[in-house]
Amino acid sequence: YRKAFLVSNALFSGGLGNQMFQYAFSLTLKKYNSKVYQTGLIRDHNGFELNKVFNLSILLRINYMIRFIRKIFIFKNKGFIIMGIILNGLSKIGIKTIKEKKSFRFNEIYCKKYKGIAIACGYWQPERYFEDIVNEVRNCLNL
Repeated sequence: YRKAFLVSNALFSGGLGNQMFQYAFSLTLKKYNSKVYQTGLIRDHNGFELNKVFNLSILLRINYMIRFIRKIFIFKNKGFIIMGIILNGLSKIGIKTIKEKKSFRFNEIYCKKYKGIAIACGYWQPERYFEDIVNEVRNCLNL
């Protein structure tokens, strides 16, 4: 699965447009969670573009847990049942997985405080995800 966020680490992927939505959503998560770190495994399009285009200074952190989680989502979406069992096991050790529904509609359940690590996977494109911080988003993503 390509679009994944860790509440303690926000994973960016896709092209510039997707990265902008993911960044805006990570700013929303910061309202509820004291630490949100950005992480990237970007091989799509032109790589990580937010820093280049918007003069941001996001330090991407890559760790092996994120690579592992990303692979689990990829294989789970291909129908490998064992991956669902692995995700269930991760929840037992405090790593929650939250997957945006295929309708890609706003769901306020994602905008909250999480305990431990929560992995939220989705595109995060509905503007309601960041309507409370629209000025902050505009200031950050201003050319």
